[in-house]
Amino acid sequence: MRECLQQMARKEWNRLIAKAQSGDSEAQWALGSWLEDGLVDSAGRLLARPDFRAAMRWYRKSAVAGNASAQICLGVRLCDGRGVRRDDGEGLRWFKLALRQGDTCAPNNIACVYRDRGNFRRAMFWYRRAVACGDGDALVELGRGYYSGKGALCDPNQAVRHFRRAIVSRNITQAGREDAMFRLGLAFYEGRGVKRSNARAIRWLSQANRDDDHIEARALIERIGRRG
Repeated sequence: MRECLQQMARKEWNRLIAKAQSGDSEAQWALGSWLEDGLVDSAGRLLARPDFRAAMRWYRKSAVAGNASAQICLGVRLCDGRGVRRDDGEGLRWFKLALRQGDTCAPNNIACVYRDRGNFRRAMFWYRRAVACGDGDALVELGRGYYSGKGALCDPNQAVRHFRRAIVSRNITQAGREDAMFRLGLAFYEGRGVKRSNARAIRWLSQANRDDDHIEARALIERIGRRG
């Protein structure tokens, strides 16, 4: 188990704790991040076990002091219920505080709260804000909304344009890019927003499943194969 923990020199760890205890909000946020995962020193000796509750306490101290990164972390944990009782209302408030400070991750997080509540129209509004901040993963979510008609008028052509933009985005997670590839492949398979083509569908689905870890893409490739 310890082999998976991150490493830090003991002196550096002690300095970080001292800075956090003195009220340094950046150190408090960093301390919370380390405590979530736990860490060892350079010799492999345990410095701190993973402690979600302690991490939350430091995130909250930092967030109250105005640290936007801590406000995002605190909001995410509140929405997930990790290390604290789930409270997406409080999480939303922290995201909006971070947004006021110009944090570019905040719009996507706000959108996810509304999406999970089933308020798709409001979610689409915030995904558009996230895209305006350069968030490539939000492009995928916008595309999904246009493709399904949840939160916006159903528009497969618009959806496909968003999936294509997401695929070439420089600011997107690997999972987000693969999901955009999957959804473009699905569009070719269903002939929505593009001319139907099993060959192109398989091309994009195969790229989405390049690491053989995209269950939906793999299943659709197999379905296309069975149907010839």
